[in-house]
Amino acid sequence: MSDLPPLATGGMSREGTTTVVRIHGAKIDSVDKKILCSAMCKCDKQPNIGKDGKQLK
Repeated sequence: MSDLPPLATGGMSREGTTTVVRIHGAKIDSVDKKILCSAMCKCDKQPNIGKDGKQLK
């Protein structure tokens, strides 16, 4: 076991409520966006099932 403290502490709400946490979207520059979009498009065009029947995505 690690001697480090846990990453999260606390418990669950007994009332079953949800706390909405707003996070501002990360800014992606145009060069990174072009690379990411290209990679996602290529991935999307690949088959979902491999030759051995395994799920690839």
